[in-house]
Amino acid sequence: MHLVQQKKNSSKRRNVERNILIYRSVSFSATSLHRSFFTAQLYDKFSRDKKKKRKKKRKTPDNHYVNYYIASRAISL
Repeated sequence: MHLVQQKKNSSKRRNVERNILIYRSVSFSATSLHRSFFTAQLYDKFSRDKKKKRKKKRKTPDNHYVNYYIASRAISL
């Protein structure tokens, strides 16, 4: 499930936010503790990124992992 690396940070952020919504809808069979921890980690990272107005060299949360997790949860259902 290889994603082409996006060039704009805004599009990456949109993708990951969309993936979080997909993840939340797909992973109802996961424990609520794990789900809340997983999404809280990503949202926490976004809020920290928004506080930094300067251009950051770090990558946004890894789309590959999020998509792989979504796929594995969907298959296991």
